[in-house]
Amino acid sequence: MRNVTLACVGLFIGTLAANAQQFEKRFITKLDENLAGLQAEWVSMDNDTLLDVVVVGSVNDQLKIVVYKNLNDLFLGKVNTLPTGMKSGYVQLADWNKDNKMDLVIAGKTLINTDATFYFQGNGNLTFSKNAQKLVDHSGQFRIGDFDGDATLDVLTFGPSFIRIYRNSGTTLTKEFDLTNINPTDVSVFDMNNDGMTDFVVTGKNNQDKVVTSVFIGAPKFKYFKKNLATPIDGALSLADADNNGLFDVIVSSKDLSRTWLNNGDTLITNNSFDGTPGPRLFTGDMTSDGNTDILLPGVVRELTGLTTSIDSAGLILQRMGDHDRDGDLDLVQVIDSIGSQWLKYFENTTTANNADPEFPIAGYAISTFDRTFIFWEPANDDHTPTQALTYDVWLGTNQQTIVMPSFDLSGFHRSVVRHGNAGANTSMIIKGLADNRYFYQIQSVDNAYNGSIGSCNGNVLPCFDLAHQEVQACKGFEVKLAGGKDAVWFSLSKGFLESSDTLTFVASVTDTLFAFIPQTTDCSKNKVYVVHVNDGPRLDKEVIYACKDKSVTLKIEEGWEGIVWDSNPPTLNVSSIQYMVTKPDTITVTAKGKGCEYKKQFFIKISEPEVSIAGDGFQVMKGNSVQLEASGTAEQWEWDPALGLNNSTIPNPTATPTTSTEYVLTGTDSVGCTATASTHVFVQETAFVPNLFTPNGDGKNDNLVIYGLTSPGDFKFRIFNREGSLVYETKDVAHATTVGWNGFVQGTQQPNGIYYWRIDGETGDGSKLLLNGKTSGSILLVH
Repeated sequence: MRNVTLACVGLFIGTLAANAQQFEKRFITKLDENLAGLQAEWVSMDNDTLLDVVVVGSVNDQLKIVVYKNLNDLFLGKVNTLPTGMKSGYVQLADWNKDNKMDLVIAGKTLINTDATFYFQGNGNLTFSKNAQKLVDHSGQFRIGDFDGDATLDVLTFGPSFIRIYRNSGTTLTKEFDLTNINPTDVSVFDMNNDGMTDFVVTGKNNQDKVVTSVFIGAPKFKYFKKNLATPIDGALSLADADNNGLFDVIVSSKDLSRTWLNNGDTLITNNSFDGTPGPRLFTGDMTSDGNTDILLPGVVRELTGLTTSIDSAGLILQRMGDHDRDGDLDLVQVIDSIGSQWLKYFENTTTANNADPEFPIAGYAISTFDRTFIFWEPANDDHTPTQALTYDVWLGTNQQTIVMPSFDLSGFHRSVVRHGNAGANTSMIIKGLADNRYFYQIQSVDNAYNGSIGSCNGNVLPCFDLAHQEVQACKGFEVKLAGGKDAVWFSLSKGFLESSDTLTFVASVTDTLFAFIPQTTDCSKNKVYVVHVNDGPRLDKEVIYACKDKSVTLKIEEGWEGIVWDSNPPTLNVSSIQYMVTKPDTITVTAKGKGCEYKKQFFIKISEPEVSIAGDGFQVMKGNSVQLEASGTAEQWEWDPALGLNNSTIPNPTATPTTSTEYVLTGTDSVGCTATASTHVFVQETAFVPNLFTPNGDGKNDNLVIYGLTSPGDFKFRIFNREGSLVYETKDVAHATTVGWNGFVQGTQQPNGIYYWRIDGETGDGSKLLLNGKTSGSILLVH
C-alpha cells in the first residue's frame, strides 16, 4: 500500500542487542494439593500489565483453578483456589464475553458425570464466575477460533474418531462440521494461507490406522479442503513462521522424532527432523531474542538451526513460556514433582539481548459496505522479528459494543495471553455479517516473542452505501484487467486482501466479487465493486417465455457482457434487456461477447390463452333464494364482477343470491397473467317461476326441478314432456311440485340430457290464469 494518508499514532521503543541466553531459577513454591490432569497458562487476570499464572487440575473428583498473581519481583503469589463444580476438564483461554477480561473455557465431566463445556468469566480481580449456560456436550480437548469470519468465537472439539466445529450464533452453538474418519492426537487452528479464513491442522491416525499430518483449508459455509503432508508424524503440534516468510509452518514432535514442514503458500514441504519429546504440549516462539522461532522441549530450548540451551527439567510435569517481567523476552514456569509433592517453579530468562516491543502500523484504513467491514494497514517493523513474520491483533467496535476482541488490554495495550494476533500475519481483515455502520478500530503488532506494540494503529471506519457497481463476464483462463483508481486497495470475497495498485490484472478462474477502495478519499462513490462471472467456454442459453397476446414482455441477459446484439426488428444494440411486443409465437436471439467468451441466448416466445366457460346462459331464482354458478377452464385465478350477492367472488363455483337480476362477468387469469372472460345472468323473479336448468347428478346441488313462489292455486296441474311429446312428469300436488319436483327419472330410468318442455294449468286466487315465468309453458335444460 502506498500514500495512505490516515496516520496511526502511539508509542514504541526499540533497541538492538546481543544474543546471550540462559534461564535461572528465581522462585519455587509448593502447591497445596497434588493435582491430576495439570495445565498451566500465563494470562493477565487483572489487567495490571503483568501476566499471572493459572494452574488447573483435579483432586478428589473436583476440578480446581489455582491463581498465582504476578508481583513483578521475580515472585508469584498464590491468590486463591476456586472449585469449578466439575470433576475434570481441559482448559482454553478466551475473552468469550468480549469484556476485555480473559475467561477460561473448560470442557470436562460434571459432578454428575455428564459431558459439558462451560465458560468461567474472568471478573478482572483474579476470580472467576461460572456461567450457567452449557456451551456444548463435550468433555475432551477443543480449540477456539472464529471459523466463519463473523467476529464471534466458535468451538472445535475433537476426540476418538471425530472432529466437530460448532458455530456460535451469540446465544447458541450449532454443529456445522463433523469429520469421523480420523483419530486426532492434536489440533491447532490458524490462517495457514493468509486468506482471512481460519484453517486447522491435525496429527493422528486415519480410520485405516495410518499416521497422518493434515492441513484443512477453510472455505465459506464451513467447508474444508484437506492436504495430507508427506512423511507424517503422530504427536504434539505447533504452528509458527519458522522461515519468517509470513506463512505459518507446521511443527510436530512425538516421543521419538520431531519434524518441520515449511509453508510456501501452495504446499507444505518437509524441512528438517530432530529429536522428539514426550508430553502432549508443544510450545514455539522466539525464546532466544533473535527474532527466530525456537522450540521448547523438556530440559532444552532448541533453535531450528540446531543450537540448544539447557533448562533444569528434574521431575518435570509441564512447562509454559510467558514474559513475567515484561522485559521483552520469554520466561518459564514449570510444574514439577519432587518428594511426593507438586511445585510451581519460575525461571527468569536472563539474556543480555534486549527484545524491544514492535512498532505499531503507521497507517490504516477501514470501510464498511456490503454488510462487511474491511480493515487494512501498512506493515509494522520490529528490532528482531522480520516484518513479514509479525502478526496483528485487531479490535473493532462502537462506543457501546465490542465486535472483534483482541488479546491485549485496551487501556494499556499489554498482551493478555501468550499468543499471536487474531489477524495472523495478514495486514488486513474482513469481518462478515456486520450492518454497514460507523465503527472504530485498533491494531496492535505482535512479535515472535509475543510482545505487543505499546500503542496501536487506530481510526474510524467509513460507512459506504453507494459504491459504483459493475458486472463483468469473463471466460475461464482469460486475462481480466479492472480499473480501481489511484493507489486502490483490492479485496476479494474469496481470497481477502489482494494488492495495492491502480489496476488489477488476473486470470479468470472462479466467480468472485472484488472491491477497489481508495484510502485517500471519504467519497464513497470513488470506491468500486466488481462482480466477476467466470464462464467455462462459449455459452448457449435457451429460455421459453409464455406471454399474453398484444402485451409487452421483458427479455433480459446477465449484466457485464459487451457487443450485445438483439435480432429484434429493428435490431437492438448494447443493452442487456429489451421490451418486446408479443403479437404471435416467435423466437428472439441475442449474441454478446465477454473477456474471451462468446454468448448466445434464444428466447422462445409462446402465447398463453386461458380458457373460461360457465355452465348455462342464465338462471332464474325466486327473490331471496340462491343458485350455484359453475365455471371451468385453464385459469389459476378467478374473479367475478360484481361481487355483490356472491358468497365468494374468487372461486369458480360461488353461490349467487342477488336481490335483483344481475349479469355476472367472470375473469380467469393464468400463471402468466393472461386473461379470458365469460358471463351469465341470474334473473330474480318476484312471482312464481320455474328454473330453466337443473342438474340431476346426485351431488346434492340443483338435483330436482321445483316450482318457486306458488301460493294456493286452484285446479293446479304441472306437466313435463320430452322432445317427442311423451309425458315424463305430472303432479297436481302443489306441495310436491314446490318441495320435491321432478328428479330427472321416469319409472326408475334416468332421462338423457337435453331440452324438456313444461306446461302449467290452474288459476290464481283472483281467478286469473296461473303463470310461471310469466307464461303457461316453456322449456327446461337437463344436464347431468
